[in-house]
Amino acid sequence: MQSPDLYALYDPGRPPAFRTRRTVLVPWNPDVTVRAFAADVLGRLAGPGGPGAADVGVYRPYPEDLRRVEAALASFDPHCDESPEPLGLRFRADGKPPRILVLNLFAPPGRPGGRTVLVYAADVTAGQEQAGRAAAEHARLATLVDFLDFGVLFTDGKYRVYVFNQGAVRLFRVPDPVPGPGDDARLLRDHVARLTPDPDGFQALVERLRTRREATVRDFLFLDGRTVRMTFRPVGDEHGILWISEDITERLATERELAERAEERSRFTESVTHALRTPLTSIAGYAELLADGELPDQERRFAASIRQKAYVMQHLIEDLLLVTGLDTRSLPLHLAPMPLDRLVSDAVGEHRETAAERGVELRHSCPARVLVHCDGQRLHRVLSELVERAVRHTPRGGTVTVRAAVDGARDGWTVSVLDTGGCVPEHPRPPLPQPSDPEFATALGRAVAGAVAQAHGGSLSVDAVSRGGSQVTLRLPRHPPRLTDRHHGGV
Repeated sequence: MQSPDLYALYDPGRPPAFRTRRTVLVPWNPDVTVRAFAADVLGRLAGPGGPGAADVGVYRPYPEDLRRVEAALASFDPHCDESPEPLGLRFRADGKPPRILVLNLFAPPGRPGGRTVLVYAADVTAGQEQAGRAAAEHARLATLVDFLDFGVLFTDGKYRVYVFNQGAVRLFRVPDPVPGPGDDARLLRDHVARLTPDPDGFQALVERLRTRREATVRDFLFLDGRTVRMTFRPVGDEHGILWISEDITERLATERELAERAEERSRFTESVTHALRTPLTSIAGYAELLADGELPDQERRFAASIRQKAYVMQHLIEDLLLVTGLDTRSLPLHLAPMPLDRLVSDAVGEHRETAAERGVELRHSCPARVLVHCDGQRLHRVLSELVERAVRHTPRGGTVTVRAAVDGARDGWTVSVLDTGGCVPEHPRPPLPQPSDPEFATALGRAVAGAVAQAHGGSLSVDAVSRGGSQVTLRLPRHPPRLTDRHHGGV
């Protein structure tokens, strides 16, 4: 048990008094009481300036420990090399933490059969305190794990249970006696397998994951109709496996119900907008014929106004359809290479006449021969919406500047719309608007613009500039996510 080096510390002509930071080697004197000897050992361990040196005199040994040491010394066989097992010796004092020593008895070499007994003592107080704190932390964590709603099972390298919380007991409806630490985990595996329609398949899957140390997540339909999601994850290098299990039956039912409601709402919106689109198309067509016909000036202006309002309603309907896609998180993107200068010039060109009528100067700049991958139709509507809003809110004599640039650092591109009227709200994508909002059409377009930017993997930001103006910047990657997909589902 002890290193042979300890024997070298003993010199028959000089009783040892060897001390390290927490160990000491002293001879046992039969003429001294065990209590006095224990106090001497404690004092030697403390030493001048040692741990608790000033308080050694107030410590008293535990009587039961003292009796065990006294019996061990009395019964020690001098023909043996050392005591068969260490002896614990605890000391206590009022208002002070206890001290704990461990003693080993052995006979000095070259003195067989003599009365001298050497005692090797070690102060293990700090180690015991650390062990106590570790045990308390372990108990605290075990309590927290037990209160989790989902099941936790951790098996060690020998496929024995290490942790099995109450959540798993309830989830798998494990009967008494519940397996505990050290029990064979195969018992739990077989019990859970019997809850599934295919016990053999479940057992084979678990064994494959355990032996191959694969991490995976699987959903299992139990015979009682519940759906349980199990996460298998290897832990450490000792072939331990962590199983996390959760009953997701209610969650799946809620998700299905929400999906059904969203689909129903989408069908309703599509039906209503389709019913509105057909008569609006007719109204716009008739109004265009009237405006182009031989009518008095005032009536021609009325017809042009009707045509313009019909176009606004048509755009509003398209936005409603798009918002339906946002609400169901299924906004499709039709991605294709597009010239950047064409996207910008088309959006600006739509509003040059309006800007001239309002006395607003409309400028734009864009690098030539730059191709970007995007949904051209949706981004055209976003850019057109931003330019139209900037022109509408910029006072006469103001300027709207549309500037496109390639962002080489981010492998993307940007389009900024700068106005001198402060037209853009603080947040580029607020919650979906209500029809009672007087700015319903504007807010609706704003929500769509932010959603289209995010669907492309980009962003829409707003910054205030000097003299009450604002700048909205559309940032998009050169190659949006999932470029190979015709449809991008998700906003």
